[in-house]
Amino acid sequence: GTLYRKQGRYGEAEKTLKRSLKVLENKLGKDHPQYAKTLDQLEAYIGNWAVSEAEKVLKQALAIRQRRKGPEHKSVGQSLHNLANIYRQIGRYAEAEDFYPRALAIREKTLGAEHSGLAKTLDRLGDLYRRLKRFEAAEKALLRALNIRQRTKGE
Repeated sequence: GTLYRKQGRYGEAEKTLKRSLKVLENKLGKDHPQYAKTLDQLEAYIGNWAVSEAEKVLKQALAIRQRRKGPEHKSVGQSLHNLANIYRQIGRYAEAEDFYPRALAIREKTLGAEHSGLAKTLDRLGDLYRRLKRFEAAEKALLRALNIRQRTKGE
């Protein structure tokens, strides 16, 4: 799926990832971390799905990761980040606001305070605060993301 996605062949990438899910389900079961990772990768195709389906898939990935890797694992932070993104994009801001701080805390703890993944979560949180017209909070999150990127040169 990743190769097709990088080539801009999104329909083929989605189909490949869905086939991978079936293989993983048959070989490893639905509770395996690799199954959860593949579910999470499908989030990139949210535009092609009903929001409820995307939300269901991402919640399933989150539940698997929490059970199998623990509530503070970096992959849990990624799942929380992805769920918050969906909620932010569709205007369910209260739910996004619940997930971003948890994602941020886990990502800072597991990735470090200077990681680009942390900057990504801060960017999205800043956008959420902007949409909520909480401009001081938005500025704080966005400036922190910018500072991380400047120190790491966008890596």
